[in-house]
Amino acid sequence: MRDDLSLLAAVLRRPHPVKDRTNLARTAAGISGLVAIVQHDRGDQADAHRWFATAAKAARESGDRRMTAWVLGRHAMVGLNYGAPGQAARIAAQARREAGTRPSGAAALAAAVNARALAAVGDLPGARRAVDDVRTLAEQLDGPEAADTWFGYRPRSTRSTSRRRTRCSATPAPPTEHRTTPWPSRPRPRS
Repeated sequence: MRDDLSLLAAVLRRPHPVKDRTNLARTAAGISGLVAIVQHDRGDQADAHRWFATAAKAARESGDRRMTAWVLGRHAMVGLNYGAPGQAARIAAQARREAGTRPSGAAALAAAVNARALAAVGDLPGARRAVDDVRTLAEQLDGPEAADTWFGYRPRSTRSTSRRRTRCSATPAPPTEHRTTPWPSRPRPRS
C-alpha cells in the first residue's frame, strides 16, 4: 500500500485534468484511510494519526464530502480507543458536519463515534442526541451504505414465515453479542 501511495503521490505532482485529479485524490484518500485503519488496529496510534491526516487532506482535495466524513469518522476512533474522548468528539463532530444531511454510512459512522465520545466525556444530553441521529440515519440506510456504520445496528430484511412476518427496520444488536469487527454482523443461513 505504501508503494501504491508513493506512486499516487508522484502521479499527483504532475498536472492532470480536474476530473482525473479528483479521482486520483479520492483513491489516495481511500488507500491512506485503509493504511491508517491497519495502523490503528496494530496499535500504532501515532502512525494512525499521520495516515488519517494524509487521508483527510486527500479527501478534501477530491471534494468528496462523504469520503472526508468517512476518513474523519474513522480517525475519531483513534482518540476514542486510546483514551482521548474529547479529541474523538471534536473529530467526530467535524465528520458529522462534513457528511451533511443526506443519510449515508459515513454520516452514521460519524454520529455513532460522536455518541460514544460524548458519553465518554460525560456529555449525556449530547450523546443522546447523537444516538437519536444514528437511529434516524440507520432507518434510512440501505445496500452498501448500511455496510460500514460501526454502530452495532444491522439491517433486517423482510421475511415471511408461517408463524410471523418481520418488517424492514434497523434493530439494535443483542447486547451480549460479541463483535470482533466494526461492521454489523450478517445473518447466518439456517441449516
